[in-house]
Amino acid sequence: LFLARAEGAAVQARKQSLDLAHEIAAVAEFYEAVAQDAGVTLAVDTAGTLVIPVDRTLFQSALGNLVENAIAATPRGGRVAIHAEREDGTIRVDVSDTGRGIPATDLPRVFDSFFSTKRSGMGLGLAIARSIVEAHDGTISAASCDPGAEFRFILPPAAPADAAGPSPTATP
Repeated sequence: LFLARAEGAAVQARKQSLDLAHEIAAVAEFYEAVAQDAGVTLAVDTAGTLVIPVDRTLFQSALGNLVENAIAATPRGGRVAIHAEREDGTIRVDVSDTGRGIPATDLPRVFDSFFSTKRSGMGLGLAIARSIVEAHDGTISAASCDPGAEFRFILPPAAPADAAGPSPTATP
């Protein structure tokens, strides 16, 4: 239902200025037990304060989908890393893992709804993540690494009207 709404432009991001370093830490904390059960190390590296207007729930959902996918694709003893930094005024968030990579032929379709790869079963998580990032006027991409994969999304800087928005808030 979310994806249908997002593709129909019915999803409106309710943006507020948040420090993404704090939001990323909250997502990592939520998935820490899942990672431990899977025997996977979950690491977070954020560079400084990363304040940008985003919809907290949508951002956490998009990042959570990427982290959950990375944990599922990583064998015991592997590692999932979340890295975020400000880059040329934008915020770049990377989720990388040491799991199964993505076949080159699958990369162009990995964000399509119900697309199945050897890395993951048929699902909507990556399609939902793409919809959320695009609702924030951002871009998302995937790359296969040796070993593993890396998903990256880039969120644009605050628009002039957003720059005077509310100050960062804590997660309730």
